[in-house]
Amino acid sequence: MIRLTITLLTLLSITSSSKFHPPNIHGTWQTQSQSVITGPKFFQPDKEYLIEPTQPGLSYSFDLESMTYETAQYLVTANPQNHSCPSAELIWHHGKIKIKPHRDQKGKGKKNNKKKNKKSKADNDGQFTILLESIPHDSRQLLSDPCVDEGTSTYQRYKCDYKQTWSGVYQYDKYVDNWSLILYDEFGESGRKVWMWLKSRDVEMLPRGRITKKKKVYVDV
Repeated sequence: MIRLTITLLTLLSITSSSKFHPPNIHGTWQTQSQSVITGPKFFQPDKEYLIEPTQPGLSYSFDLESMTYETAQYLVTANPQNHSCPSAELIWHHGKIKIKPHRDQKGKGKKNNKKKNKKSKADNDGQFTILLESIPHDSRQLLSDPCVDEGTSTYQRYKCDYKQTWSGVYQYDKYVDNWSLILYDEFGESGRKVWMWLKSRDVEMLPRGRITKKKKVYVDV
């Protein structure tokens, strides 16, 4: 009887310790330039207006209560044939998220003693996998190629669905005294990596549902 009790307790302990606890990525995140942020400072859907930030960068917001996301991106690409003609993109999309264990998930990180960013039980740092699925026909982009479009940018609605799987690393960055979030394309071909830091635990996002008006005519891509 004693052996049976010990065995059951051991099994319960293993099951409890192996249960996946999603990392606390709730909040708004920015890349190093800190010039791009999600929400109405980047996109105003009532005016169908994308606002150009002062510097390139990316921002992601994650709401773990509604399991939704939003991203704002300002990307600049150099022109190797004409260095005075870089192209630029403003990209905005939003949708649902799913967070799953990473297949090579590692142990938890060290605790931080700073009071303002003290680690709570919800702050499970480590590796994970996040799946993003945008709301169909509800994304926006603004394209600018000054040597081709003669100074007239093209504003478009994304017609295609956006689905992407990122591997993520959530950890405390002692150097900047803040939480960092690294998203990288481990399973795709781009090899892309996005390194961000926490801007705020208060999520800066537009309304979570569809913002596209059915009666409005859009230029689709």
